[in-house]
Amino acid sequence: MEILRDKKRDWDLLREADKIQYILRDKLRSKPFYLKGSEPPVEFIMGNILPEGIEFFTIPEQSAQTQVTLYLTLNRHIEVDFEVKNIQDDRWLLMPTLARIGKVVRAHPRFAMAEGSVYATNFKVSKNELGADIARLQIAAQVVLRDQEKQLAEEFPGLRMFLTADRDRPLGLRPIEHMTETLVIKDTNDPHAYEIPVGDTTYFKLLGKTFEQVRLKLGDTASLVIYPIALEEKGKKYLIAHMYLPLKHTGTDFDTLLKTLSEKAELIIERIREVNMVTIKEKQKVRDISLGGVGIEIDNSDLKKYLPVSDRITFDLIFKMQAPLRFQGKICHVAAVGDETLLAGIDIEGTGHTEYRKSNQERLGTLIQLIRSESK
Repeated sequence: MEILRDKKRDWDLLREADKIQYILRDKLRSKPFYLKGSEPPVEFIMGNILPEGIEFFTIPEQSAQTQVTLYLTLNRHIEVDFEVKNIQDDRWLLMPTLARIGKVVRAHPRFAMAEGSVYATNFKVSKNELGADIARLQIAAQVVLRDQEKQLAEEFPGLRMFLTADRDRPLGLRPIEHMTETLVIKDTNDPHAYEIPVGDTTYFKLLGKTFEQVRLKLGDTASLVIYPIALEEKGKKYLIAHMYLPLKHTGTDFDTLLKTLSEKAELIIERIREVNMVTIKEKQKVRDISLGGVGIEIDNSDLKKYLPVSDRITFDLIFKMQAPLRFQGKICHVAAVGDETLLAGIDIEGTGHTEYRKSNQERLGTLIQLIRSESK
């Protein structure tokens, strides 16, 4: 099995053999472990803890190795590296060398799904890395921004959206064309209101000699909000545009306003992603599921091409005799199993227009429990 992408984990590390053995003996003795990198996962059952190593039993005729990593997932993900001391049929004698314990507690238990009980379908996934193709990103943004600008101007009179490359952007935007921070100037007539940190300097210093010109152009504007619209892929932010909102009246509730602009920015980003998305209706098998995510077997050729380069995906979950549930997810793990199949781990997110609403969450939890009850 080849790992194509994997979510970075934060670990607590244990290197002392006696501490690792204590955890194995007193905390994990009755739990099954699995061989990392095996597909399907090969089970290892712990036996006696001996001075020369720890006994594990597995299926015979496993390929001999000098080092192995065994893992299990409880409320945290745990991996233990072992040196292989001896192998006799199904008995392996292993000496632990390093244990990694995930710092993040798993929010929801994961359940294996029986064959055919749940499918995923109606995938919408990006055809390429938007951030890697700035020209395509700018074209998609131009179409979406103009449409959204008209709608938002009805709610926020005077609001404009400017791409970083727009020639007609206001003078006050030019020094911050790559800035991804939010600027709130509560009193445009007060020079001290422009002393807002931007990186290792301030907005006032960035404006420099143009400050008076910028302030005069704002005229009777009471305050000004500049809100960035940025797309994030693989941990990197790509600034697309700024929302530029001059406010004529004092007394604005800025906390409420910024929350609303944040929601609008997320909506715009999802619209931009949709312009670059392809829809794939072929059903794919769900291997395991929780309230927080799904594991899906991927054999569709288009999904195999696009998933490794995508960050997010929208899809429907279909349980037997039930209406589809639509979710948006973040792609956290992709592994190749042979030449025909990918295994994808997807975290269900609650952002954007495909919001993970409580009703959907409750339905998903009910359906998971129903399938578990039927399988017992």
